[in-house]
Amino acid sequence: MAESHSVHLAYQTLALVSKALSRLEAGDIAIAKFGETVDILHGFNEGPFTDQSGTKVMSAFRFNQKATNLLSLVETSLKVLENARERHSMSSATAGDLWQLQFIISDGMCQDHERLRTVLRKAEEQRVMIVFLIIDSLHSTVDNALGGKGTQSGSHQAEEISGFFSI
Repeated sequence: MAESHSVHLAYQTLALVSKALSRLEAGDIAIAKFGETVDILHGFNEGPFTDQSGTKVMSAFRFNQKATNLLSLVETSLKVLENARERHSMSSATAGDLWQLQFIISDGMCQDHERLRTVLRKAEEQRVMIVFLIIDSLHSTVDNALGGKGTQSGSHQAEEISGFFSI
């Protein structure tokens, strides 16, 4: 993500999604970082996701890993989500019927699409819905978004995005 100059937008997206989920009281929140490896930065068992835990999480991101192993992220997160479901099933008879939601914020780089499709089917079987949010550079062309018409400078586009994210 560092190569695509999308780090700041990734931080904004993480803040927006986590704050929205907290406000909606969607349940427990866990956050991981991934690249070559997967590291859980805030686990489900660490209590509510607060501004203080958000600061801790944000400071753990480096965006300096050389590869993006999306397959490893999904496999690891499915195990973490399964463990969380099992913990909740001890206290609730309906926990097995609930769906879990996973947001992946990434630059969209991934390999091994066939194995990834298999793991995504497994996620659906385990009642895990995965939302893949692709972050693109503020300094790149926006031809696709504009239907093939021109580019925008980074500063003008950044103003539009920050206005869009204001809640």
